[in-house]
Amino acid sequence: MNFKVGINVVVAGFILTSCASHQYVWRDYDEDLQKYYDHPTERVQILKALEKTIAQGEREKRVAPGLYAEYGYLLVESGETTKGLEFFEKEKNLWSESAFFMDKVIRNFTQKSSKNSSAEVH
Repeated sequence: MNFKVGINVVVAGFILTSCASHQYVWRDYDEDLQKYYDHPTERVQILKALEKTIAQGEREKRVAPGLYAEYGYLLVESGETTKGLEFFEKEKNLWSESAFFMDKVIRNFTQKSSKNSSAEVH
């Protein structure tokens, strides 16, 4: 399974399992994500939107499941692997049920990053 598809499936699962819309801060997450899928070159806009959603969720202590992971993935896609990995860790720490998957994601991106770094040296 394509890794991007895999992470999107997990995020969608988190969304579907947390049906109470007022329990977590979502803001316009679903619309923003759809815009990004329709126009993937507009990554900066979804990153800014997710930053706002996460900031509000953190202020209210109601960060929605999957948001840290989604944001982290977009950061990694943007070349900010270290920062992205930090958000995967945040997801894992906030949502213990995601720990197994997040550990695997972190391991995969860490290995990929290590391989890319060693390939550049040679």
